[in-house]
Amino acid sequence: MLLAMTPVRIRVTPLAAYLLALAVYSCFMCISTLKEHQRRHYEAMTANNAGTDEEQRPRIHRRTRSLDPPKFITVDDFYSWLSSPETECRKLVRFGGTYCRKTVDYDKNVCLDPDVALKPRNCTVYSFGIGHDTSFDDMSNYFGCDVFMFDPTINKSDVNSQLLEKQKFFHIGISAKNYVDIENTEWDVIPYLSRKNLWPGIMQIAIEVHTMAIMDLPPENVMDELQRYARILLLLRKEGFLRVSYRANYVEETLYKVPGENRSIPTCSEVLYIRRGPRLINI
Repeated sequence: MLLAMTPVRIRVTPLAAYLLALAVYSCFMCISTLKEHQRRHYEAMTANNAGTDEEQRPRIHRRTRSLDPPKFITVDDFYSWLSSPETECRKLVRFGGTYCRKTVDYDKNVCLDPDVALKPRNCTVYSFGIGHDTSFDDMSNYFGCDVFMFDPTINKSDVNSQLLEKQKFFHIGISAKNYVDIENTEWDVIPYLSRKNLWPGIMQIAIEVHTMAIMDLPPENVMDELQRYARILLLLRKEGFLRVSYRANYVEETLYKVPGENRSIPTCSEVLYIRRGPRLINI
């Protein structure tokens, strides 16, 4: 079947031409404004040399030279200690993150203070345990870092990243078991890295700290386990790493029910350490 095509004439009035030009101009202005906002945000993140000497001078809190853990009397004492910063970060930013369970998850804090900041095109990120969320890895890559991702629980074809060609993925982990790569095994990895002296060159460590093992222990053994955790974390202080931020993860299955009380304590948390203190040898 053939269809006869009737010519259609379009008449553009001066008013229509003006409105069209205004719409195009507004569109370009929106795009320009967005790009300018992104540029300013990026420059603010990478302005490692900005500020006065007073602003750049890091503040280190007291007791950071002690390698002996406090004597915890209650469970709250341990988590109060873990959540207390040992130094501060004036340019603390979040890399990555996905909205999950009515909150943002899978993100990591990164400090961009001049003395510890990542330097674009001259930084390396090792990411252990990526699962199906690469938002942190992608942002690290976008920032200008070489990204190495490790996870034995997924294959490279399962990695959902638009930047995979610029990243390196390895189907291995750093746990002694292959069913998971790092969950709850940081307590073995930290002492191992210390024994092998593998900390040089590392400026920041973002860890999801897992202490939910106390949920399965008899009450009389809980404090001993928390003291053990503290001794391991103090190995980081020995290498000059100081705790700068803490955020509890309120996941139902990891909440510790305080015996005899109608309340719970989160046993998992995101903790950031930065290398700012002197290396200590008297441990």
